[in-house]
Amino acid sequence: MVGGPYYTILLGRRDNIESRATNVEGHIAKPDMTLTHIIDLFVAKGFNVHEMVSLTGAHTIGFSHCSEFVNRIFNFSKKQDHDPTMNPDYAQGLKKLCKNYKTRIPES
Repeated sequence: MVGGPYYTILLGRRDNIESRATNVEGHIAKPDMTLTHIIDLFVAKGFNVHEMVSLTGAHTIGFSHCSEFVNRIFNFSKKQDHDPTMNPDYAQGLKKLCKNYKTRIPES
């Protein structure tokens, strides 16, 4: 869709015959994780950084909900309004986009 590589992947689980949400925690990247934490998570599964970027890159196409990162752009700490690990211009842009996120009506 965006010009990246394509290859066929067989569907279905190969590690178990059932899937449980309780087994997910600690095994997938979450929106509030630092990059270092995400890298460590993938390395623990046998992936290198290049492979991690390839696998997680598909999830950057589209959009994210403000509720997933709002704690990083508003009132982050007593000393910082936004997370200091974020690019300041990017944080300002997100603040503009998310300033009224709780009062917006989702588009259908």
